Amino acid sequence: MTVRDLLVDIDLKNPNDVLEEHKWGWIVTVEKQLLDECLLTHELSEEEMQQAARMFAMEHITGDYRPLAQPPYHELYIHYVNSQISLSNLDNESYANEQTLYNNALLTFKNYWNRHHRSKAGGKKVKF
Repeated sequence: MTVRDLLVDIDLKNPNDVLEEHKWGWIVTVEKQLLDECLLTHELSEEEMQQAARMFAMEHITGDYRPLAQPPYHELYIHYVNSQISLSNLDNESYANEQTLYNNALLTFKNYWNRHHRSKAGGKKVKF
């Protein structure tokens, strides 16, 4: 799934008049969060390290960019963008609902990531 696919899905599920560049920026925000909270905390394959480098350098994205969270986990981008659309429309109830859905989708993706990747600590307990 590409960013272009995500934007089509977002607009089909939640017709809006928000500029596309804002939506792209919100997707970058989620990618940067996933970079910090998933990729940089785990041992990565060569391909994943290359993706992390692209994400680290990213300030904007193109339509053919493939985000880290692919189906079925891609819903986290949709819920985050929809929450920001709701926030910009001052729709607090919709914002709260979308944020809850986003947080659940993010937790689901992190659980998936943790099951399939070893932490940089090698799975060992960290002593303080």
